[in-house]
Formats: sequence, structure tokens, C-alpha cells
Amino acid sequence: MKTNNKPLVFHSIGNGSIAIGHKPGGKISYDLLKQHGITTGMITYGLLRFLGNDVITSHQILLKLRQVTSEQVGEARLKWGDIF
Repeated sequence: MKTNNKPLVFHSIGNGSIAIGHKPGGKISYDLLKQHGITTGMITYGLLRFLGNDVITSHQILLKLRQVTSEQVGEARLKWGDIF
């Protein structure tokens, strides 16, 4: 499976797996999400924390899934994910 002509990277989580990618031109614009402070990295990191992963493991998984997302997620958004 590919997104933007790049293969998706899946990571095993619990009894399943997860992959993230960027889909420009989707029904919800990236600009709209950013206006509300919501990003793919924020949601993915929050999910990883919710599933019981510690901070370090969540960062490592996010990096494996999509490096650019991991690098651009931002501290404020990571703090939001840590509430889980």
C-alpha cells in the first residue's frame, strides 16, 4: 500500500498494526486541522500513549511510521498525547 507514491510503513500494535501517511487533497484540509492545532503526529502519538506505550516507545514507533511526522509533531502536541 502506498501514499504519495511512498510505501506505508506498518508497525505491530497489540493484536493489529498501524500505519500513517499524508493524504493531500483529503476531505478535511490540513490547514483546517492546523487551525485547531490538530496534526497526524498528535493523534497518532495520543493513540500510542492511550494503548499503553511509554513516552520513549511512542516516540520510537512514530519515528518508524513516518519520520517527517515524528520530527514536526511539536512539544505542545506531545503533551496533549501524554494525558492518556
